[in-house]
Amino acid sequence: ETVVSGAAEIPIDSGAHALSLLRMGVASRQTAATDMNDVSSRSHMIVLVTLKQQQPDGAATIVSNIRFVDLAGSECLAQTKAKGMRQEEGRHINQSLLALGKALKQFAAGKSKEEMKGMLRESKLTHLLSENFG
Repeated sequence: ETVVSGAAEIPIDSGAHALSLLRMGVASRQTAATDMNDVSSRSHMIVLVTLKQQQPDGAATIVSNIRFVDLAGSECLAQTKAKGMRQEEGRHINQSLLALGKALKQFAAGKSKEEMKGMLRESKLTHLLSENFG
């Protein structure tokens, strides 16, 4: 199981409540200045919305999952001139984006989720999004 610090599962009861939670999530994203961007995103954000619909006769419940993903941009460390912790963050961002790109390429080539199992475990990002691959 993939553990993501700060992640929470929160039931919502209205559109306004959902928007307030999205705003809270956006506000909590890690950002920092680099030589290329004053407000560089240092994290990805994934919002999972689970919709449950009970059939009128009560016989079945339909469950749908929708993922909204906002990815941090890749970084050229030579251009950002990031050092220390910022440099490590940039490396992690680049590694997760590379893993996602490789997985998407394999999926587009017709590989099954089973064939991609190891690849989808290469990063927290691909592991969290693995349900979306087939």
